[in-house]
Amino acid sequence: DKRLDHLIAEIKRYFSPNGTILVPAFSYSSTKNEEFDLIKTASEVGLFSERFRIGDDIKRSMHPIFSFSTWGECANDFLNLSNVDCFGPGTLFEMALKRDVKLIALGCDFNTLTYVHYVEQLMKVSYRYFKTFDGSIRSSQGITKVETSYYVRDTSLKTECNLDRLMATAYEQGLLKVATIGRFPLRMISCANFTRLGVELINQDENALIEA
Repeated sequence: DKRLDHLIAEIKRYFSPNGTILVPAFSYSSTKNEEFDLIKTASEVGLFSERFRIGDDIKRSMHPIFSFSTWGECANDFLNLSNVDCFGPGTLFEMALKRDVKLIALGCDFNTLTYVHYVEQLMKVSYRYFKTFDGSIRSSQGITKVETSYYVRDTSLKTECNLDRLMATAYEQGLLKVATIGRFPLRMISCANFTRLGVELINQDENALIEA
């Protein structure tokens, strides 16, 4: 915990005083028929994510599947967005593109960038389809029922994410920043560049961003 707290403090210090940090706090609650509690429901995407989420100065978006922990100057701008869809219009992922948020893979595989599903839904790839989940959100305002549309992958096909082509293209064009933080690899690309390259690759080959 002390090591994680130190890392989080250093990241906040780096982005102070005018930066904003978004960290996935995905719970997938509605997909499991579980209530999403804005305060109590834990993140299921790693120790760093959960430790960041429980910070005293952290706010959380009210999405019953793909919530985010937010911190910084523009943190509130990413809170009250659509929770009736996961990646489409009005969602945090669309807001990330509008603000040209920088996607950072720190100590994790580049394939873990969930933003890729925003591009896939934008392009209406055939290996994914819409599925609706009923859920409930518990907050200080009480319990809210919500139906959330999720562009899920067709598990009968080989549709696991593979961003090797996008990463290589981005690196060749000087759009992918690569570094290390101690022993951890770091890769960074802007949402605008990720989206543009993703759209171009899918137009060339619909399966460009998956294992198929």
